[in-house]
Formats: sequence, structure tokens, C-alpha cells
Amino acid sequence: MDQTLTTTILYDDDEIRVIWAPADSKIVLITFGDAITPAKDHRFFADTPLRKSQIAAIGVMAKRANWYPSENLRRASQIILETIADYETRVAYGGSMGGYGAVKFSRLLAATHVIAMCPQWSIDREECDGRDPGWQQDFIPSMRGMAIRPADVAGDVFIFADSYNAIDDFHCRKIVETCPDAHFIKVPRVDHHVTTVFAGAANLRALIDGALTRDMAELRRIARQIRKSHWRWQSRILQYAMRRFPRLAASYLAGSDNRDLLRENWRYFPQLISHLAQTAGAARAIAFYEEYASLIPSPAEQLLIGAFLASVTGARIAIATTHDSALVYDVSENRAIHKPGPLAPWEFLVEAEYHGAEVTLLATVGGTRFPLSVTENGSLAFESKGRRESMGFELIQNTDDEFTLRHNAKYLSAMRMGGVACDRDGPYRWEMFRFRPFGGASAP
Repeated sequence: MDQTLTTTILYDDDEIRVIWAPADSKIVLITFGDAITPAKDHRFFADTPLRKSQIAAIGVMAKRANWYPSENLRRASQIILETIADYETRVAYGGSMGGYGAVKFSRLLAATHVIAMCPQWSIDREECDGRDPGWQQDFIPSMRGMAIRPADVAGDVFIFADSYNAIDDFHCRKIVETCPDAHFIKVPRVDHHVTTVFAGAANLRALIDGALTRDMAELRRIARQIRKSHWRWQSRILQYAMRRFPRLAASYLAGSDNRDLLRENWRYFPQLISHLAQTAGAARAIAFYEEYASLIPSPAEQLLIGAFLASVTGARIAIATTHDSALVYDVSENRAIHKPGPLAPWEFLVEAEYHGAEVTLLATVGGTRFPLSVTENGSLAFESKGRRESMGFELIQNTDDEFTLRHNAKYLSAMRMGGVACDRDGPYRWEMFRFRPFGGASAP
């Protein structure tokens, strides 16, 4: 649905934008955006879960990491207050810089409740007794004296943060010192990702209900339940377990199908591959790599972990094409082709070898490595007098686990009938490659 049909920009200046999203609800949320998501069109923080929950909202969005200049908020406050005049229950809500805004301007906007995720008290170092309060890259002299004061705060204030994060803990404790009635609900082992962990319509609705009833036991239960079900918390616990109980942790991660958790912890894939090879066999280890290799962030790292897989399981790592085939060097014809099936005795997988920013393609025949060059007609072959510069390829990562291979502005292509040539001006489907296992210990 076009959001502009249901939302209105109430206020707009050089620093902030205010959006009104009406709904048939008894409460209104006043949300503040974070520092990394600047104002754009009619979007605002938490607009999607609020629309799903049919809760009226005022979205206050910053146009940069400006920590909501007070003068701009004062100018906007008149039209905000006029718009929400009929709402007795007003919940200010935000995370990080948005959490600061929710607490800082709660009295200005007559909030009855505040839900703030890992908010800041001030990023003015002079107000923090010389301590680094973080976010100094965003601090400018006009922010001096920006700290949250008792006169700024209204309503029941609920702060959620990871007390093990030293900077977030500092800010939350300063806010509680400023507002002794504020409630600090700890969300351990999620770092500065509380807002992400608590995202979603159901979680937001649960937090609002707990805040409105002031049920602290329920809010702590909700926070604990949300935290423990989120992959970020699981990741922190996993990293601890990998140090203390590596076999148990590897077993847990190997059995997970949570792609976010696996992506965050791809560096543990060697441990997982080793664990699977020992406990479930080489085929299971190979299948794991094939299913999750796309979560490894770069082709170089995919190849590195693939090489480890080969050493553990006997698998070979192929350069796979979009045709579900592999690049192969045919000795009898001295040229590279691509094919899907088992290799003939005179065929060898084309391998990749990194040299800084360049990649050399080669084939290992009888224990000797033969680098392959781009010939005058664009084919890939071994040339005994081939120049070094004719061998290097630029490997360019595309989406997921795919990449292209470029040499002298031309892309390597796996053509439909099995040929391979470096003669394409642009990377299309036939120019996409990826690393994948090719057979195992019993492969020919």
C-alpha cells in the first residue's frame, strides 16, 4: 500500500521531519528514529509494526545524526500537540539516538509513557566528566549541554539496555540518576542491538501493554523471552560456549537452521565441518558447506573454508557455473570447458589461487600446477610461454555466493554447449560462478 495515502508530513525543516499516521486507536505512539536511518519520504521508525497493529503514530525523524536539536523540536511541538490533542495516552518510543529523543522530549510532547531502547544521556564529553560517551564522530559544538535534565522528562519511563555494554550502561544509569522513577530493564548479552532484538509488531505490542499496566515483572519476562529467542543473544552465548565448551557449541550450531545465527558465526565453520565429518560423516559435512557457503562473506573466504573442507573430507572444490556444472581443464584438448558429471581421466578441475587482488586459474596434473591463460581467441588454456599478465583475473563478488571473473575488461563465460571463453562485455547469468564441493573421498 502506498504509505503517502495514509500519512501526512506535519513539519519539515533542515534537521527533522514529522510524519502523522492516523489510526483508530485509543493511544498514540510518538516514535523517534535512530542515527543511521535518516528521514526519507513518509517512512518513520517502527511504521510497519504500528501499521500492522493499527496504532496511531507521530514519527519524528532526523535528517542526520543530530540528536534532535531542541529548538527544532520546540518549533515542531505545536503542530504535534494539536494533532494528538484527543489522545490521553501518549507513548514516546525510540532506540539509541531515538531513545534519547523519546526521553529528552517526553515532557515537551506531554508523553504519559516512554519506552527507550539503549538511549544516550548525552554525547557531550564535557558533561560526562571527560569520559568517552561514544558517538563522538557525530558530536558538534552546537550539541553542548544536550544532556537529559529532570525538567525534560514526563510520564512513566522504561529503559531497556544491555548492562554488560559499558557505554550503554553508563548512559542508562545517568538517566536513572536524573529521573529516579525511571525503570531500567536489563537485556544482557545483546550489546547495542536491543532495538533490533525487540523489533516486530508482536514484541512492540507486548512492550506497550506492559508499560501501560506498569507490570515490571511482566516487562522483565517479556524482555527475557524476546532476548532468548533472538539469534543475536544466541550468538553471544554461542561465542562464549565456543571458548569454554567447543564440542558442545559446535554441535549446537551444526544443528541450527537459523541463517542469521550461522551468518554471524561463519568463522566457526571449520569447527562445524570438522565436528560433522567426525560425527556424521564426510557427506554430511559436504552437504553443510554446500547449503550454507553463501553465508560466508567473500569468495576468498569461501575458498579458504572450502579448502579446509577438502582437507577434512577429501572433497574437491570446484568453480561452479550457472548451468550447475564445474570448470574443467581438458588435457587432451588443452582448453577449459565446463561439465556437470564425473571427470574423465584426462580432465581436471580448474582451481583458483589468490595473489593479492588477483586470482590465477590453474589445473593440477600429476602433482604439477599448470596456470591457465586467456588465449588470443578468448579461450582458457595452458601456454608454456604465457605471460604473467595474461593469467591474472579480477574476482568480483556479486550477490550471495556468486562472483564474476574479469580479465582485460572481458568476463569469463560458461557457454551453453560446454565451452568457456573470456570474451563477454558484461556479467550476465552465464558469467556467474560460485565455489562448491565436487564429490567426496569416493569421487573419481
